[in-house]
Amino acid sequence: MANILSFEVPQVASPKSRMTQSDRWIERPTVARYREFVDAVRAAAIDAKRAAGLPDGFIFDGPVGVEFIFKPDRTIVQVWPVDAPPRGKRAGDLDNFVKAVFEGLMHQSRGLESLVPILIEDDSQVVILNARIEGT
Repeated sequence: MANILSFEVPQVASPKSRMTQSDRWIERPTVARYREFVDAVRAAAIDAKRAAGLPDGFIFDGPVGVEFIFKPDRTIVQVWPVDAPPRGKRAGDLDNFVKAVFEGLMHQSRGLESLVPILIEDDSQVVILNARIEGT
């Protein structure tokens, strides 16, 4: 089993755009860049598995740690198995928990009034993020 699978995506990261209903029919430049980046991540991950001598069908079984480092000209990705009990299927995804916390940090809705910042103006201010789920 692989200890750490590490690879670089030789492309600038592109965040996921907010999709509109018309994106199904008309591809905006931001959507196209996002889709190109996702494809580049997939290709780099497949190349890294092959370089490590892992079969194409290899996936990590069980809990994993993941680290992303976004640089101006590339993205570095590391994935490794962690010693933790598997989580139940009904527990939420880590990225959705993080999104919920950001919503709470960014603003408070007051009906039809404008949004009031709580601790940060926008999640684009975040340049370091460490998050994990412990326990079951």
